[in-house]
Amino acid sequence: MENDKFDIAKTIEQKPFEKYSFAKFFEDWCRKNGAVMPKVISRPTWKRLMESGVIQKSESGEQELLIPQDLTLWEMVGMTEAIQRGTFPNDLEKQKKMAEETEKLGKTFRNAGIYIAQRYHSISDGKEIARALAEELYKYGDALSSGEKTTEALTIEKIAEEEMSSEELDETDKFLAGDSLYVSRQERVIGGSNEEAIRQETLAQFFRAAQKAFCLEKRSESGGLSLPKEEVDPWKKDAPIHSEFLRKIEDTLKREIETSKNQLVDSVFQRGMDLLRTNMPLPGSSKFDSIDRLITFWEKSGASLGDALGIYRMRSELEKIRQTGDIAAVSKKEKEITDKIQQAVSSYRYKEDLDSPSEIIATREINCVGASTLAGSLLSQTGIQYLVGDVPEHSILVVAFSDGKVEWRDMVSPKRNGNITEETLEGNTKDGKPLTVSDIAEFVKNPLSEKVTLDIKGDEYKEKFSWIGEGQRQYLAVFPPAMGHKVQMLDNAGNVLIQLGKEEKDASMRAEYFGKASEDFQQSILIDPKGATSHDGLGDSFFFLHRYEEARKAYEQSIMIDPKNKNPYFGLGNTFSLLSRNEDAIRAYRQFISLADPKEDNHWIDKAEELIKKLETEEGGS
Repeated sequence: MENDKFDIAKTIEQKPFEKYSFAKFFEDWCRKNGAVMPKVISRPTWKRLMESGVIQKSESGEQELLIPQDLTLWEMVGMTEAIQRGTFPNDLEKQKKMAEETEKLGKTFRNAGIYIAQRYHSISDGKEIARALAEELYKYGDALSSGEKTTEALTIEKIAEEEMSSEELDETDKFLAGDSLYVSRQERVIGGSNEEAIRQETLAQFFRAAQKAFCLEKRSESGGLSLPKEEVDPWKKDAPIHSEFLRKIEDTLKREIETSKNQLVDSVFQRGMDLLRTNMPLPGSSKFDSIDRLITFWEKSGASLGDALGIYRMRSELEKIRQTGDIAAVSKKEKEITDKIQQAVSSYRYKEDLDSPSEIIATREINCVGASTLAGSLLSQTGIQYLVGDVPEHSILVVAFSDGKVEWRDMVSPKRNGNITEETLEGNTKDGKPLTVSDIAEFVKNPLSEKVTLDIKGDEYKEKFSWIGEGQRQYLAVFPPAMGHKVQMLDNAGNVLIQLGKEEKDASMRAEYFGKASEDFQQSILIDPKGATSHDGLGDSFFFLHRYEEARKAYEQSIMIDPKNKNPYFGLGNTFSLLSRNEDAIRAYRQFISLADPKEDNHWIDKAEELIKKLETEEGGS
């Protein structure tokens, strides 16, 4: 598979819209968010039409995003900025932030190339890999910053001449080493070790391992014990990397390299969020009337939900109270605003699998993911920060108030709201310390680039989320807003497509549904590699596509992330059975039974026991 190759150039040079699956995914994503529709055209046609701008109106009145079919990753930055300008024409701050993020990303890769080039002399084994990687990273960073591929002939010696500040060195250490290795290295420095010597030692070990992995692979292929002279360009070969450490670094690089692609997807999502804020009509439900007598007036005048609630007035009032420094008064106002938004959003009619901005606006119906997205867009507009929360099979929000209290808010059903306290929290921070409410509150204010999963103790959790089975893990995964909303929408879309595929009678249509589902789950995993449910969904889509080895790997990855989630064990049992690995299938089914709820999952428990008997009979007869 592509992910098992040490080939950064291959990732950098990719042209995503030449791949049908990504082009189709992006089109579906744009339609789902009701924002702007992509029009993939040839480069000459694109150049001709571009004179009128990247976003244009079609004959039907839709806004189209013109995309050349051979669009490269670094060119996506310009596309993203064009969408941002079209979405937030008067918000120069958001446009500036996007430009700053792009510049920061470009600098990250340039500095990684400089970092390796400046320590090239300390590398003995794997020098050619190091040279290629340094040059590739530097060139990609340069392309990101300028928006076009550099044609200048760059050598590792020339790259090494550039300077890096101590802060940039520190950031590059974190980027290349990862958090845990970086922390352990800093501890060695505090203990008296020379920091520069450690840097050189780490790089030397990395490229020595890379060279060794390549050599082992070539020996395995040829049966020989030495490499021919012409095989000295290992970075150009299809040599799998066997070291987990190498794979970790490669995954980090590839994930960062594809950030520009993710930003393009994100910019469309942000446009959809903006549509929700500005165009969401009032709910048809009469429950909404109880919020405020002014609603009747607004409903007759055809105002949006945001207008009816007075979102901008709320923000102004909150900012004035914050200026007083009265924490109690600020917290009271924050809770009042959150309550009002929650009551409004929970008044919409609930409809399963309905979470896309375009459909929500059109139908005035909503599911839990859609409710979290709508409420989140309104909260952010008032200046209240939040996180997107995942509990099993449900979406909620987590809000930290100025008085330090943290609550989970179910935007579909306020009766399921709950407090996060020291007594309910279970888990540790990255440095091994017990997780506290203050840690969660800090995460709300300064979100990381990944989710945090906390286990919850006590009966309140099961009372609020009554569908959680006896053996299921009681957890809450919290994401930065944009990341969480996107992951949940993608996972939801994937699950809907799988269900549609299972109901479809036409074989080619079934395959199309399952193929689309696999793309949604893979996009979700790109955003959150530790999403157990995303890997489980990917396993299901591969299973129905009869790609059983890939299904097995996806199920096993899901189980590795969350061993207490019952769902992937059943799929894994089915997969092992079709791979004629009966003993493994029996073990997987038994594990499913041990985690399943005897009442809620009785049908599937009976099915698993039936399959176990059948497999045991086959084993006995063989």
